[in-house]
Amino acid sequence: MIDENKLISPESAVRYVTGQTPNRTTLWRWMQQPNRDGVVLESCIVGGQRQTTIAKVRQYIAATTRRRGATWTEPATTAATS
Repeated sequence: MIDENKLISPESAVRYVTGQTPNRTTLWRWMQQPNRDGVVLESCIVGGQRQTTIAKVRQYIAATTRRRGATWTEPATTAATS
């Protein structure tokens, strides 16, 4: 089982949750400034590298989706492996 609170690269965390990897610029923006819904992807800097967790990516997606009046269900491909 994967530890969802372990610090990993943003690319790896988003790929694990969604099955896709957004452009690095998109990830950087998610971590640096609130999106139009006022949500920021929580992250920290470790050894000069941005890190986040799978749990924080899930929270970011759920908060953004909830603020737009919808519900988010994790894709079956990743839910089955977690």
